[in-house]
Amino acid sequence: MNNKELKAYYKTHQPTPNFLQYDTLGHAVFYAHAGAKELPLLLFIHGAPGRWYGYIDYLSDSTLLKNFQMISIDRAGYGNSTKGGTVTSIAQQALLLQPIIDKYSKVPIIIIGRSYGGPIASYLAALNKVKVKALLLISNAADPKLEKFWWFSKPVQSSLGKLLFKKPINVSSDEKFAHQKELEKMTPLWKEIIQPTIILQGGKDYIIYPQNGKYTDSVLVNAPHQYIFLPNNGHLISNEQPSLVKNCLFDLINQVCISPN
Repeated sequence: MNNKELKAYYKTHQPTPNFLQYDTLGHAVFYAHAGAKELPLLLFIHGAPGRWYGYIDYLSDSTLLKNFQMISIDRAGYGNSTKGGTVTSIAQQALLLQPIIDKYSKVPIIIIGRSYGGPIASYLAALNKVKVKALLLISNAADPKLEKFWWFSKPVQSSLGKLLFKKPINVSSDEKFAHQKELEKMTPLWKEIIQPTIILQGGKDYIIYPQNGKYTDSVLVNAPHQYIFLPNNGHLISNEQPSLVKNCLFDLINQVCISPN
């Protein structure tokens, strides 16, 4: 979405979020914030490629705004978070978001990670067993043995491809070619996650292999969790099934704190 499209959207979808930015570890992190600061926090992490507005409909949802404050970020290398360049390390991506966890730690925090954002959300949860209360993993690209490549993956990653394609494609391609090794590094960390977690995986997901859902289910050995397989859904479950996603968020908040209004 360009600025003109965003302005048009917010003419009919109020309130407009606050747009904020902070610097940490040599990088700038940009994010949109909506909702009252005394409410539990939903932290949305997008995939590759992606931007904060991939969750734009959630940030303007009246039911969610009555019960949560929400933050949606531009991950390192994307959108307005380009200072410092691309970050292919899952651990580093998580550390870049730690200031948000620390800033909002007085309220319960639920992290939502989609696709490549799922391992980053999970890493943050493992690092913050007290501050992060729950996880929602959507189309979680988690199994190092199931990294999916297409015929065009290597041409995009070539020197010519880098010249032909715009920055978001180049950033996501760099992440893709580092992702398998990054997930291998993360393997021991899954057992560190203890928070209630819901996993959503579509059976018609052609961006990642659907078996990633079963993998996530198998490695969360110390987290009370629920695996929901949706045979007729694709990769973008958060767009295809917004009511289900919202129900999952209310389910999680009810598990970890006093029931919202």
